[in-house]
Formats: sequence, C-alpha cells, structure tokens
Amino acid sequence: MPTTSSTIPFLSDCLTDTAARLPDKVAMVFEDARVTYGEFNTQVDNLAGALLDLGVERGDRVGIVCSTRPEYLVVYLAAARVGAILVGFSVAHTHIEIERLLDLTRPVVLFAIDRFHDREIASMVAETAAPRSYVRTIVTIPSSSDNESAPFRTLVSTSADDGPTRIAERRATLDPDDGVLIVFTSGSTGVPKAAELTHRNIVTNIIPEIRELGLDESGVVMLHLPMNHVSAPLRPPFRPLSSAARW
Repeated sequence: MPTTSSTIPFLSDCLTDTAARLPDKVAMVFEDARVTYGEFNTQVDNLAGALLDLGVERGDRVGIVCSTRPEYLVVYLAAARVGAILVGFSVAHTHIEIERLLDLTRPVVLFAIDRFHDREIASMVAETAAPRSYVRTIVTIPSSSDNESAPFRTLVSTSADDGPTRIAERRATLDPDDGVLIVFTSGSTGVPKAAELTHRNIVTNIIPEIRELGLDESGVVMLHLPMNHVSAPLRPPFRPLSSAARW
C-alpha cells in the first residue's frame, strides 16, 4: 500500500498500482455487476485514449452528469489520466442550473446518463449544450447494462494500438499540482462558485486516511453519496482503490 504522496503523484495512479498487483480482485460491485481492478484499469485506459482522440488537452474540463455508479469513476480517472479536470453535475440539476454551471466551467466533452428514474437526463443536457460551441462532444452513458452497443460502452471497450504510448507521453507533461476536479459550493448565500482541486490535494488526504482507518484488501466501502457532492469524489472512492479494498 502506498504510504506517501510521492509514491502516487497522480490520482489515477491509485488504480494503476492496485491493478498491477491484483488485477483479478473485485474492485466494484454495482447491482449485479462485478468489476475487477484489471477490468477497471483497462476501461480507464481505453477511455483516456478516446479522450485524446477527441482532442482533450491538459487542463481542459470534462463534464459529467451521472448518478453514483462505476461509469462515473471510469470517466473521472480517464480524465485525470490525460490531465483534464472533471466537472460533476447533479442529476437533480435543472436546465437553468446546468446552463449556468456549463458557462462557468466550459467543458469540451460532456458525459451524461440517459435517464435517472423518470428524468431524461441526456436529452436535457444535449438541448442545454447545443448552443454552446465550447462543448464539442456529448457521450451518453446507458443506465441499463443491456445496451452494449451504446457509444460509451464502445469507448471503454476499444483500445487503440498507440493508446498506451500517447497516454504515457501526456503523463510526462503533467504535474501533481495540476487541477483534476472542480466542485461547486452550495450556493446558500448566492450563485454556486467553482473550486478547483489538484492531484496533490486529493492524494495527500487519501494516504493518512487509509493508514488511520486500517483499510486493507479485506475492506469494503459503501459509496452512497452523489458523486458531484464535494465529499464523494475527494476521498471515499480512492480509499478502496489505494488499499485494494472493494466498493
């Protein structure tokens, strides 16, 4: 288990390290699905390569409107792996809220779940993003595992021959103090403000928490918070990833 932030300078290294050691260990359980660390890392690599194909540059914002599910973490870590900054939006956000936060953060790529309960999320996001030229690509995340032909499924299951080389080249340009996540304030006293967090910010919080909690390979962490909430994407997912536990 890594013990210093210098061991894992970048957020996605939490996954890379554990996948190399324990590729067949279950990393995530969601409904009836079981995803191993090896499978998880491969999906992240494939999507990272796809983001490079889409022209995502270091420091670009990648937005996601999705509930708490494995696809959210795949997008999060793929964006981190290519030096992009993830911007999370709530599935409960209204059209007007999405509009305001899009203009505040200007993501170049948007991922959106097709629906959440009775809300059609992807269509609402597409309609809101349509007049905004800075959004170059919108990818729909299928809420049902039956839809294997969905573009998102294709992106995470397809590997380009030069993908690993290009990801390594991009990694060489990154710095631990680069931004990796934007979260929004509550807006209780006004319009929500965007706060940017770095790889180092998050990693240096993960390491002592794993040590103090005594989390190891036998651990199980329940992730129940909405992923766009400040508490969810900062630490809970990465405690199990860094200690080879399961969530």
